[in-house]
Amino acid sequence: MGVTRLSWRDGFVSSFNGNLTAVFSLLFDNLVNILTIQFFLSQTDNPPPIEDIISHLFLGSLSGVIIGNIFIFFYTRWLNKSSKNIYMRTCVPFGIDAPTVFFMALSLQRMYNDKIARNFTPSDALETAWGEGTIIVMIIGLVKLSLALLYLVVDFPSKIDPKIFGGCLAGIGIALLGMNNLIDIFAEPLSGLVSLFVFLMVTLPDPETLGWRNKLPHFAWSVIVGVPVYYILAALPVRSGAAIPTFSYGLPKLTYFGHFDWQSELNSYIVAAISFACLVFAGGYSVVQVALDDEDSKPTPTSEEDEHLIGDLAVNLPPSESLTRADAADRNRRSVIRTILFADAGATIITSLCGGLIQTTPYIGHSTYRKLGAGHDYSWMFAGTLIVLTLSGTMTYISQALPATVLKPVFVLIALQIAEFAFGISAAHTVSPEVANTINKYIPALTIALMPSIAQLLNIHVQPDDSGAEMITCLSQGFVITSILWGQVTLSIINGRLRDTVLIFLLLSLLTFFGIIHSFTGKVYYDVWNQDSRIALFACLGYAICAVMALVFVPARSRRNRV
Repeated sequence: MGVTRLSWRDGFVSSFNGNLTAVFSLLFDNLVNILTIQFFLSQTDNPPPIEDIISHLFLGSLSGVIIGNIFIFFYTRWLNKSSKNIYMRTCVPFGIDAPTVFFMALSLQRMYNDKIARNFTPSDALETAWGEGTIIVMIIGLVKLSLALLYLVVDFPSKIDPKIFGGCLAGIGIALLGMNNLIDIFAEPLSGLVSLFVFLMVTLPDPETLGWRNKLPHFAWSVIVGVPVYYILAALPVRSGAAIPTFSYGLPKLTYFGHFDWQSELNSYIVAAISFACLVFAGGYSVVQVALDDEDSKPTPTSEEDEHLIGDLAVNLPPSESLTRADAADRNRRSVIRTILFADAGATIITSLCGGLIQTTPYIGHSTYRKLGAGHDYSWMFAGTLIVLTLSGTMTYISQALPATVLKPVFVLIALQIAEFAFGISAAHTVSPEVANTINKYIPALTIALMPSIAQLLNIHVQPDDSGAEMITCLSQGFVITSILWGQVTLSIINGRLRDTVLIFLLLSLLTFFGIIHSFTGKVYYDVWNQDSRIALFACLGYAICAVMALVFVPARSRRNRV
């Protein structure tokens, strides 16, 4: 019996909600990644004009993502009609690699400061530093292309123990993505904590339990709740860290590849660039492998259909070689993986040629989008949305209107997903699938419980005048209690324990009120509103609002359905 396929239009209509959710999720994820570059440049002593930054920022960086998603749409449609015994209902999307964004943003900031120190004007310093950044991205793309070519000859990725790779990936996700952005969330903890935990409330539970909460993309709820909180706080006459932005507009440009300052020490960034290229290549290999495992295959043919199953592969084999069904399936899978890895390398190279400072990657969100019902149409819908928003300049206004503390929770969730993916690789190779699924379910709670302890480690070495010192200190105080309660509240959210979730948030608010956690001075007190740091007060209010939001967003379950 063959696979029943819907027509193009019927398939589009039936999976419209899933497609829309995937488009908005990818859009916000990519926007947050790109805004990291803007944030780092704005933290320099003599920052360039905002209109110069935003004119450089979007079109070049998103060009590779746009082309990659258009390619993957047509490739998936061809693959589903081919004789490779692989049917992918949902595309493997192309997105921006978040760890590389931080490396590129920090590199750009250092190169820009170097130019300013040598008496460049801010505009010239930005132009030259940006051009040097595109050369780094080109190196990353060429390294991935070289690895893809090597993969044609030797199946070396399969020789690497996936458990070791999982540990490397988890470390990057937890420290570079999760912890780094959690610190920034504490720059304005009221809207930051509310946005973070509302996002987790609509993301971590089983999608089938969310009901009406699934009607909008998950991150939309975080924006709907967090943005009003931020702007109300910004309008009040209090020292909160929130501010109403001054909007600027910059026409998108595509002219920044090749600007180079021969006095720049570009070689100091090459080793890190090669490392990030290898990381994304290995990560892309694992993402596509997992995607192929998740997808439904075509039914196994009868013996009369063997020739069709083998397809074009059998034509090119020597007559003496016997090709079994397993051999054909393995070759077909490797062919798909190689094609997507080549496409990723090409998309990164195109990004650099168009003046972008990001590295593309096969995105880890495939399984999530598939569960939400997304088909393969969302890839061209996403690419089309990016084209319209960037060419019209609308993206520049969106980027300035959305506060960083509301956007940063996306990175924290990505960190939790990376940890789940990484540790899940190890579990999948050591325990039964049922046990592995149970372990994966609770990895986000274990991961978020690690972060206050990492903050304590940072607090030991941070200096009082260092950037982010106040946020790190407040986040680290009472780190053992914070770790236990954050892990427990995340676990309660996953299991739909509404009462426990509300009580834990109220307890966090109470402990913050008295300085037992998040105290800037490390002392307990009874007047949180009268302390030198405003963070504890707004964190206290943030936890209280989270308790109220839990009544709305946590999908309560009956006791017999709880784990």
